[in-house]
Amino acid sequence: MVQHGAAGRIRQCRTCRTSYDQDPPFRDLDRLDNGDLIFVTDGSGFEVMHRVSDTFIVDPTDLWITYDTGASTLTMFACHPKGSERFRIMVRADLVAGRRIA
Repeated sequence: MVQHGAAGRIRQCRTCRTSYDQDPPFRDLDRLDNGDLIFVTDGSGFEVMHRVSDTFIVDPTDLWITYDTGASTLTMFACHPKGSERFRIMVRADLVAGRRIA
């Protein structure tokens, strides 16, 4: 369940295929724009909607992208550009709403 102040962080490869999905989930992370909506569903059927608020390109040593923001945010990050480990792309999104769907 989403609570005020809860934050989530997801790191995923942009070019690796997964066993459950033929397309890498973060393949087009760089195509998200401020204002885009992101829907995440947990294993218990609780769906959460976030709105993209920021995108940054940072060095791999910039660990601040993994720190808790103190707000209800989702932080997604991956290597950047695709196929390179030179930088990281980080997309941050603010909580809009959550609901049980299953």
